Amino acid sequence: SDASQFLPKFARSAWVTRFLPTLYAYLGSLNKPWELSEPGSDEVQTIQMLIDIVYPQSGYKVQLNDKIYNMRAYFGRQAIKVVATHFNSPEFAGNHVAIAKYASWATRHNGPGIWKVPTPVDCTYPEDSIYYIKPREIFQSPFVISVLTSFIKWCKGSCFDFGYPKGALGMAAGGVERAFLMYKTGKQEDIGNYTREKMGGMIDDYIASAEGLSKRRWMRILESCGAQFQQDQDIRVEAPSMERKRRILHEPSSPIVSADEPGSD
Repeated sequence: SDASQFLPKFARSAWVTRFLPTLYAYLGSLNKPWELSEPGSDEVQTIQMLIDIVYPQSGYKVQLNDKIYNMRAYFGRQAIKVVATHFNSPEFAGNHVAIAKYASWATRHNGPGIWKVPTPVDCTYPEDSIYYIKPREIFQSPFVISVLTSFIKWCKGSCFDFGYPKGALGMAAGGVERAFLMYKTGKQEDIGNYTREKMGGMIDDYIASAEGLSKRRWMRILESCGAQFQQDQDIRVEAPSMERKRRILHEPSSPIVSADEPGSD
């Protein structure tokens, strides 16, 4: 059924094309994406702010029981689908040993769960060794990008630029890690729901790392999702097991290489 039929008349025409993209863009930008709909939160004030942005002449006042769409569960569900598709490929084809090995690699702090070019699975040198191979292209693994892409598309048409979607990126990365943890034995196992109680610390760690990304890194991530965002500001704040490293994941930006120099991309 069409949910817009239950909306105030002024909101119906632009609900899908303007309000929902603005809502998603706002939720995706939050440092604490869990807190908006919790008791004691500023949910009413937040939705009122968005209503005023999208429908500035409406004069509508949001009530406490107004419906807000919860996008958090999407990241958990979609990550499971993406990882399951990966393990259904001919490369694995029911090979539980191979699946378990890859899942263990993917949940390393330098593994393919998060990095586009991970540290090789057989590279076990310490990070300060000259033989250690550093991972490259953080948060650009095909798994994270696949989960994040649909969300970015839903934000198209937002009436306001809330900044980089660090909350969405953190939830996508957390969803991917959780999905791989489900396969640590080589078979998919239930490890709990995608809730704040189960996932809050993990998501907070990834968002902390996302806050440290440079403008250039954000542009690469968003472009990988098919987005063409124009961001004027740069974000500056603050790479064993993922649990001990995910909050401080980072990749130092290299000097910009001229297009005609070797190694340019």
